[in-house]
Amino acid sequence: MIKAARHWRASGLDVDQFVALIDEATDVVRAYRSAKPMAYFFTTFEDLVRLLMEVQRTRPATETAEPPPVTETDDAWRAVLDDAREVQTPENYAMWFVKTRVIAREGDLRGVAVPTPLHKHWPEQKLQGRIRGSLDHHGFGQVTIDYLVAEPTAEGEAG
Repeated sequence: MIKAARHWRASGLDVDQFVALIDEATDVVRAYRSAKPMAYFFTTFEDLVRLLMEVQRTRPATETAEPPPVTETDDAWRAVLDDAREVQTPENYAMWFVKTRVIAREGDLRGVAVPTPLHKHWPEQKLQGRIRGSLDHHGFGQVTIDYLVAEPTAEGEAG
């Protein structure tokens, strides 16, 4: 409890944001069934806090809550991004979707680049239903997504 309290004070997050990140980290730990669940929990939790703080820090104070426009050229993934942009909070959209890009296409398989292993886990485990629903709704029901960890380049494409 003391470690969690220290993290909360250091993060500067409000209680609701902090509890939401605890819930997310707990879900990740449960999904992976780690041999050292508390150590994995705090590592995951710290990653989530860092990501949220990065999103908040890199957004200029004058920036509106409007997420950036979708520039993806793959029709199927663009449909997913458009839908996510409409229903996710700007922070969640920025955290989980902005740095994604289709980097490979073979038939109905799309290779979507994500920046970290956590960004790979989250759409596979937590957002899969929403992503599948978007693909089905827009006529891309046959498309399969494979998430690949790859650092984005300066142009926003994975390299």
